[in-house]
Amino acid sequence: MIKGQIGKGSFGQVVRAVDIQTKKEVAIKIIKSKKPFLMQAKTEIKFLMDLCEKDHNGNNNIVLPITHCMYRNHQCLVFEMISLNLSSF
Repeated sequence: MIKGQIGKGSFGQVVRAVDIQTKKEVAIKIIKSKKPFLMQAKTEIKFLMDLCEKDHNGNNNIVLPITHCMYRNHQCLVFEMISLNLSSF
């Protein structure tokens, strides 16, 4: 269930949502449906999965991707909700 928009950028937008199965808050990055953005999103997914696989103990402060899917021709990446806004650094 989407609760509202968190941010917006050139690749798409990020929304705050609640996972209806776990009842936990998540962040969903919704990528624009243009081919170059979708190709970049696939690279990002692989990169994040590789990083998390190498960080077995969670010591490297990597935001955890939970899952990803295609919805209405938009690539969606679901992340754990964190309190920090990385663009404010």
